[in-house]
Amino acid sequence: MATAKGAAFLCFSTLCVILWSSRPVFAQTKPAFACDIEANPSLKNFRFCDTSLDVKFRVDDLVKRLTLQEKIGWIVNTAKGVSRLGIPDYQWWSEILHGISFIGPGSKFMGTVPAATSFPQVILTAATFNVSLFEAVGKAVSTEARAMYNEGLAGLTFWSPNVNIYRDPRWGRGQETPGEDPLLTSRYGAAYVRGLQQRDDGDKEKLKIAACCKHYTAYDLEDWKGFRRYNFNALVSQQDLDDTFNPPFKSCVLDGNVASVMCSYNQINGRPTCGDRDLLYGVIRGKWKLNGSVCIYCDSIHEMFNSQKLRETPEETAALALNAGLDLNCGSSLTNFTQGAVDRGLVNETVISRAVSNNFATMMRLGFFDGNPKNHLYGNLGAKDICTTPTREFAREVARQGFVLLKNTEGSLPLSSTAIKSLAVIGPNAAATEAMLGSYFGVPCKYTSPLEAIKASVSSVLYQPGCADVWCATPQVEDAKRISSEADAVVLIMGLNQNIEAEALDRMNVTLPGQQELLITEVAKVCKGPLILVIMSGGSLDIQFAKDNPKVCSILWVGYPGEAGGAAIADVLFGLYNPGGRLPMTWYPQSYVDMVNMSNMNFRPNPATGFPGRTYRFYKGKTVYPFGYGLSYSAFSHHLIEAPEFVTMPLEEAHVCRTSTCKSIDAVEQYCKNLAFYIHLGVKNTGKFSGKETVFLFSSPPQVHNAPQKQLIEFEKLHLMPQEEGSVRFKIDICKHLSVVDETGKWKVALGQHILHVGSLKHSLNWSIVSVESFSARKGKKMGHRNSKHESSEEPTDGSSSEASRVQRLRLRLHRHSRRFRRYRRGTDSDSTAAKLLKEGEFAGIALLRIITAEMKFKDKWLACVTLGEQTFRTAISDHTDRPIWNSEKKLLLEKNGAHSARISVFETNRMSKNNLVGFCEIDLYDFLTRDSDSDVEVYDLLHVSSPTGVVGKISLSCFIEDYNEDGHLSFPEFSNLIDAFGNLLAANKKEDLFKAADENGDGVVSVDELAMLLAVEQEKDPLLTCCPVCGETLPVSDRLNSMIHLTLCFDEGTGNMVMTGGFLTDKQAVNGFQDQINLSEIKYPLEHFKTFNEFFIRELKAGSRPIANLECDNVAVCAADSRLTAFRTATDSMRFWIKGRKYSVKGLLGTEVCSDAFSAGSLVIFRLAPQDYHRFHVPVSGKIEKFVDIPGCLYTVNPIAVNSKYCNVFTENKRVVSLISTEDFGKVAFVAIGATMVGSITFLKKEGDYVKKGDEFGYFSFGGSTVICVFEKDTIKIDDDLLEKSERSLETLVSVGMKLGVSIKKGAYTEFPNVEACVIGE
Repeated sequence: MATAKGAAFLCFSTLCVILWSSRPVFAQTKPAFACDIEANPSLKNFRFCDTSLDVKFRVDDLVKRLTLQEKIGWIVNTAKGVSRLGIPDYQWWSEILHGISFIGPGSKFMGTVPAATSFPQVILTAATFNVSLFEAVGKAVSTEARAMYNEGLAGLTFWSPNVNIYRDPRWGRGQETPGEDPLLTSRYGAAYVRGLQQRDDGDKEKLKIAACCKHYTAYDLEDWKGFRRYNFNALVSQQDLDDTFNPPFKSCVLDGNVASVMCSYNQINGRPTCGDRDLLYGVIRGKWKLNGSVCIYCDSIHEMFNSQKLRETPEETAALALNAGLDLNCGSSLTNFTQGAVDRGLVNETVISRAVSNNFATMMRLGFFDGNPKNHLYGNLGAKDICTTPTREFAREVARQGFVLLKNTEGSLPLSSTAIKSLAVIGPNAAATEAMLGSYFGVPCKYTSPLEAIKASVSSVLYQPGCADVWCATPQVEDAKRISSEADAVVLIMGLNQNIEAEALDRMNVTLPGQQELLITEVAKVCKGPLILVIMSGGSLDIQFAKDNPKVCSILWVGYPGEAGGAAIADVLFGLYNPGGRLPMTWYPQSYVDMVNMSNMNFRPNPATGFPGRTYRFYKGKTVYPFGYGLSYSAFSHHLIEAPEFVTMPLEEAHVCRTSTCKSIDAVEQYCKNLAFYIHLGVKNTGKFSGKETVFLFSSPPQVHNAPQKQLIEFEKLHLMPQEEGSVRFKIDICKHLSVVDETGKWKVALGQHILHVGSLKHSLNWSIVSVESFSARKGKKMGHRNSKHESSEEPTDGSSSEASRVQRLRLRLHRHSRRFRRYRRGTDSDSTAAKLLKEGEFAGIALLRIITAEMKFKDKWLACVTLGEQTFRTAISDHTDRPIWNSEKKLLLEKNGAHSARISVFETNRMSKNNLVGFCEIDLYDFLTRDSDSDVEVYDLLHVSSPTGVVGKISLSCFIEDYNEDGHLSFPEFSNLIDAFGNLLAANKKEDLFKAADENGDGVVSVDELAMLLAVEQEKDPLLTCCPVCGETLPVSDRLNSMIHLTLCFDEGTGNMVMTGGFLTDKQAVNGFQDQINLSEIKYPLEHFKTFNEFFIRELKAGSRPIANLECDNVAVCAADSRLTAFRTATDSMRFWIKGRKYSVKGLLGTEVCSDAFSAGSLVIFRLAPQDYHRFHVPVSGKIEKFVDIPGCLYTVNPIAVNSKYCNVFTENKRVVSLISTEDFGKVAFVAIGATMVGSITFLKKEGDYVKKGDEFGYFSFGGSTVICVFEKDTIKIDDDLLEKSERSLETLVSVGMKLGVSIKKGAYTEFPNVEACVIGE
């Protein structure tokens, strides 16, 4: 990684790799760690060894004990131990790009660990476009890294991943990157970092291993025509820096919480990246708030002095880097020159303390200062956990998912292993082993070459290498033609290797090396069956000749596929796997690189110079294959389900763009907050093979600020069976997804027409600005998705008290300018339209809604129910008639940016205590109040419940704005009317007291601010708005038990059919009610499938939406429900959960038939399901179901549906069923399902005697929020510490089905390996 001029530094030529792999090593009997109190008890007196203290306190304690020389010893990669403090030597430098590498002195393959799993090179993994897989790979390799550390053969800090943009196809290290697209690279970097760093116990402060995103920034040239990376001055525009080069690093820090960022060799615009305070301290630590250290490329300080000649002395150069924000040096420069820099006053010792503090903080988070790692999480890992069968098989799966099918003539691939009697295999990469690994490789567990795997698939294989090596200087054409003419089919495996593209080695062209093209062409002339061309390479190649040659039937790009690459190739060739990878980079023709200098860093084209631009985002010229290209053995179609056509941004009157023409608006939160919308796409597999489809969502913004011609804004991978249909729903954030960077580096949202692309589909989205007052709701393309609810963006952000925030919110809801419209005067025809709102910004205040009459299709008694947001009311019951007259009016609070879609439901009520929903209509009050009509009355169709196109009657309504008096204050009569409208009898009986309480200044009227204060205060005591959400009946606050009974009856005897406002779900309500709480894309059926709330509660999920932790290991218990979890070590601890004096015991919970002493003294976990949760529960452990026991009686539990509701009693008498599961690892486990009420139903999908596997679906609740409780026998489970810790602080933890709950004490801890099945959504 450094020049030959620095004798202590490495280059990565083949020779140096050999030298590193053959260098002498010395066995280490244990891992390096500090604070070994077991061996040296005196260390316990040091506060930095006290694990109960926070990291900062421990670091401060440690640093203040160090001398300057000791500090300097810990700002270099070969850190010097401090024996007097019990701190050993440590080597920071290890690599884990796609598996543990032998590059870097921190990792050694020897003794108990001769090898580790080698996954595909990054460019191929990126071609999967599968974010969950990116993270799973990180998790797998970090487990092996931890195991190697425990064996004393690796460290805990790894300098990976590489998130540079693959700017030019000739770059030798493009293979190490996720490709040319900033979004894909950002997603890969953050996901891989999470996989490497996140611990299985969920502790976000601690690290499994420490990752490092490199090389920051604009680094993508090795050695090209005299330009060398060590002194290359990259001339980069601020626009390119901020919209292309830097986003992956930003995502690493903000989304991945990476522990380190590495700066690069090169300069940017004359300033070295590792000596640029603006780039390091200003951006990484200042803007992005890096929680970790900034390290340096080996050995950049040496190159800054010797090659770049930035300072007169090495001490000045060292000071330049340290003062810029560097924390850790790879190499010896800081060891040699820091003391001198301090002595000369070039750098202050406080800067050294800052650097070493950042480094020690990382080591603290890794557990390096926590004593013997054997006593902590991952302490049980060792050699047995490296090169395991599941991990190696996972590497094979990753390769298969990444392969890109570039060409496939019908009838070519897949090959039939039975129909083909003889197969010719030709090419310099056919027998590849090490070449399959790519750069930064380690020692693989076992190679499977393509030739070896193909021989295992076909009875007769004829093999010729065709070339001596990939240079193919003298092709063996005749031998290759001979076997090709004899075989039923030919597989040519050609391409590149590390002798042609690698670190310190750029290509001069993008054609196949030597005479490879000749060999392919000649073989194609004589083959009698299909010819399959397999390209093994990291970079793109100009293979237009093969694409155009009809005798070349199929082309498959396999990247560098890792140790199992050969087996993966055979799987795809013979149809055991359907390829679904997509190209993460553009494949250019040779003519492109002939005209473009690699040293030109620009992305945007320049017509004046003829520069054509770079990557699919800016290059408009001819390509061999475009970014995102890839075929499948199947075919997929797309159709648009939902997408808005118009989106508007509200701007205040003072904004400059309100008075002058703007082409874009600053993409800042104050403008974009709550302006997200959804793109809903249908996907169908129209072919005969099951397969994976990557759905790309591209945007072409208006062409301002030299914006990209097209850019990827979202993607998702689906697995579909033949003829199966699925859907993808993207949530699009205006500022995040549709913004571009202007010429000065500022993010902007361009005004005008944005074109959205999905495959061949195109959809126009028009983006414009409006005044805040006339801010219009977005309209959906198909389902009428006009969002009827927006959160106010005017929330206080100054950290004020919760009461002040409440008051401010209510003030915003009520505030409006009384001068903007006149007061409605009842009975004054000439002024009948005076109360109409003029602009939506005025949609706030009090509206009078009147339900007048209806016409029904048969006679009965009727009532109507109105809902607006959380407000409800109902009319009186009409006479027995088909023309009910109600003339019922109520006042509604209209909230600024709040709900304005009201629902009127009509019930036939001529039954005992039963209301039967007959019809409904929805009214947009904003449209109603702004319509241009001479009449104040509108007639609406009442739609049939089960068939929204059917009409069961008509209903007449009117709506007006009730204004305050002209000065914007409420007199007592007006205040009295307002309280009556709230429907709270208790409040109505104390109106005078409330008026006095509100009128703080005693002026005899209540202002808007005073009313807001009253509502905020009273809402916390006895809510003023208290009524049944179904029928509108007033619920006395003082009689909570009867209120709960009333609600139970109103909810249609607990079946859920009458939940909330009439018992069924419309598209508009579902989208507006659930979109921010529920991931609709994981639901098995589309939204329109559900006709009732209850159907939605018990919705099914797509297969694989809830991965099960450690599926094959029964000694790990998992979470039973999507829920809020509270865990208790002992059942006694749980007593505090059952409050207000309710008598409770485990015996009462389980019943005498199930309960035992072991359960009474055991552990207990509560899963509380909220109404919006997935309402199916799953088995937490594997075992046999012994029995089900229905528990009658009156256990009062916390009712989940009531916890966050002002309508319901928190304590509810519940229906309960206890199932007893007998297990090998946990003994007996009692599984308690508790319905939301005594009449709520619980349906089990298993029966007594069934053997169940953890994660299996067990049953579902049919009503509201419910509860599951698992009781384990004493001393059988160790519940995860973080779950217990949060529960001890009375905090609930949001969990999903299948998440790890705890491990059997009998079996001990388990090492988790990636679940391949969980790596693809929907598979």
